[in-house]
Amino acid sequence: MNKVGISLLMVFGMVMTGGAATPAYYWNFNNAFNPLASNIGGAHADVVHLSVGPGEVFLGAGTSLNALEPASPNFSLGAAAAPDIFQLESITFRNLDFRHLSNVQLSFAAQTWSVLDTAATFTVSYQIGTAAWSTPVSLATPSASWSVYQVGFGGVLDGKNDVKIRLTFIDAFDFFDYHGIDNVQIIPEPSGSALLFWGGLALIGGLLRSRAGRLATPFRAGS
Repeated sequence: MNKVGISLLMVFGMVMTGGAATPAYYWNFNNAFNPLASNIGGAHADVVHLSVGPGEVFLGAGTSLNALEPASPNFSLGAAAAPDIFQLESITFRNLDFRHLSNVQLSFAAQTWSVLDTAATFTVSYQIGTAAWSTPVSLATPSASWSVYQVGFGGVLDGKNDVKIRLTFIDAFDFFDYHGIDNVQIIPEPSGSALLFWGGLALIGGLLRSRAGRLATPFRAGS
């Protein structure tokens, strides 16, 4: 394979591998001073907690599930109410930029503890710019043990900017209820146009290096 071909292969490999393995945004909630700021990517999360009855949002015990760090788990984002007639907790991830990106995936760890819970829902929705929020899609209610969720968006968020993604817990008429979220990853892949762009740069760079090499080859008599 010539040098140009090698350069193209190396750049394609780096872009595709990096895009698939590294999240564009990540929250582990371990920063006690600003737990809602993303650890990766310039995004932020907002939390809304409403309850008819005593309730609060706090940093609870975390998990290593879906975490990027090899270190021991630290904190998670939690909300509890006891007892309550109604409780709503939502976490919204804002300022998400997926321009030149595709196949956006959301993954996170979640758990729920409840006593005498009679009604509970867990949903995901999104908003692009100032458009209306999407219809919430139901997810399985978490159990008392931490479990990992993976959510795809079917290409709707591909190439979009100013995106928000929201997770919402709603429950009612329970003696005690706790919801926890940890290690949120939002992982897109490079779009086809981005791959072509980087591949084009690699091709131009390879051609320039090849031409420079020919120009710099010294003349030898008899060659």
